Amino acid sequence: MSEEKSSESLNLKVLTPDGPVLEGEVSEVTLPGANGEMGIFPQHAALLTGIVPGRLAYRAPDGNDTAALGRGVAEVQNNEVRVLVDSAMLKEELDLPALEGQRKELLDKIDRETHAEKITEFEKELVFIDVQVSVARGEE
Repeated sequence: MSEEKSSESLNLKVLTPDGPVLEGEVSEVTLPGANGEMGIFPQHAALLTGIVPGRLAYRAPDGNDTAALGRGVAEVQNNEVRVLVDSAMLKEELDLPALEGQRKELLDKIDRETHAEKITEFEKELVFIDVQVSVARGEE
């Protein structure tokens, strides 16, 4: 990727504590913001927003794609979109049958658990699994 950025594109970076998940030039990004879904286009005003678990969609030169995002923040500035989240999975990395199995296991754990803190922890995991299932199925 060249250092010089076109005013017709955005440099998208999705980063987790484990490292980069996605980086590249795109023409459009849709983020799951804390105040609702938001579209980002080239020349977008500077922005800092919270990210909630949800679907990131983007339009790249080689086609459209999606990813599942956990919680975090996004910064938009100078045609750069930096998304820093606790977890992220690209659509092609998702294994729907495995996710459905994990979802069932978590629901069983929630049903059996008696401690409120543990239930809350399991419910947070369930939200991200539900996002991954939705992305894997191609749901909008």
